[in-house]
Amino acid sequence: INMSNFYNKKSIEGSPIDMEDGSRIITMYYSAFGNVDSDGDIITPGAFTKTLKENGPQAKNRVWHLMNHSTDKPIAKPFSMQEDAFGLKAQVKLPNTTLGNDLYELYKAGHITEHSIGFQTVKSQSKGQFNEITEIKLYEGSSVLWGANANTPTVSVKAEGKSEVIDEINKTIKSLRTGNFTDA
Repeated sequence: INMSNFYNKKSIEGSPIDMEDGSRIITMYYSAFGNVDSDGDIITPGAFTKTLKENGPQAKNRVWHLMNHSTDKPIAKPFSMQEDAFGLKAQVKLPNTTLGNDLYELYKAGHITEHSIGFQTVKSQSKGQFNEITEIKLYEGSSVLWGANANTPTVSVKAEGKSEVIDEINKTIKSLRTGNFTDA
């Protein structure tokens, strides 16, 4: 059974990502507050309060960090999660596993810049032009290749010109040449 068929997904693009040198700790935002996304939803501050209290790192610790919402690609469990003024912030220590090492190399090379949540809506109400989500049951946060929500406060939208494409190709070639990725 593919669990990801049973819950909703929301992504944010270009959110702040911080990597502590040598520690393999990634700090990212899984979700942003206050913007209407491509599904016509807006997540309000406090929407994650109950789920973090019940299933977060300081509770039952049942939230996972996955790759592309794939339950057969678990990375680790976030060791820290909290809501702040921007959204839902999380910290994950990437393990010394094949998937963890590959993901670490993708972050270091600048390829992964987007994150997403897998969740169920617990409470929401229609506000005319959009649906306001006030309570969420969170299952996972994922590193994703392409996010659905490009309408977050930290997104800079630009068309990929020839120089950006060449730069991305050169990053990929450099990453492959370092030999840090597995065949998988």
